Amino acid sequence: MEINEDDIHNLNKQNEDDELAIEKLILCDDGVKRIYKGLMFGIIKEQIGTSEKINSNKDNFNLNEKESIKNPSFSSTLVVKSEKWFTSSGEYIPKVEVIKCFFKRESLISDYNKRYGLSNISARIEEYNSNIITRNRSEIINIDGFWFKLTEESFRFIEEFSGKLYGINYLNGVKV
Repeated sequence: MEINEDDIHNLNKQNEDDELAIEKLILCDDGVKRIYKGLMFGIIKEQIGTSEKINSNKDNFNLNEKESIKNPSFSSTLVVKSEKWFTSSGEYIPKVEVIKCFFKRESLISDYNKRYGLSNISARIEEYNSNIITRNRSEIINIDGFWFKLTEESFRFIEEFSGKLYGINYLNGVKV
C-alpha cells in the first residue's frame, strides 16, 4: 500500500488533534482544579455567571470616537460576560499579560488552521457553541476585575475597554 501526501497530512492532523484533546487536571492559583485541554491553546478560561446579549447602539454602548467615525451607523450584538483566565499551568494571568496571551493564543490557532487548511471561523464554532460567528460581534469581558473589548471582524482583536457600559464610564479597563 502506497502512502500519499494527503494520507500523511491527515495522519499528522489526527495525531495533533489527539494530542490537543488530552485533558489534564490543573491546580490553579485560586486553589481550584480545572481541566486543561491543548485545544485551549494556552489559556484556561472559566466563565463566571451567565453572559448577557444586548443589541448595542451608540445609546447604550458608547463607542470611542475612532469607531464612531469609522462606522456611524454601528449596530451589532454585544455580549457582556465575566471570566477568569489562567495559563495552561494554572497561573493567574495579570491584566498586563492578558492581551499578550490572547494574541499568542490567536497565533497558535491561526498556525494550526493554516497547517490543516481550516478557516478561523470553523475553528471557533466549538469555542462559542454557536453555528454562526458574525462579523459585527463584540464582547465586553471582565477578566479578573478588568474590562476588555473583544471584536470579531476579519480577525479577532482584544483591547482594554474604554467607554460607557450600563451608564458607568471605563478607561483602560478600569471604572473611572
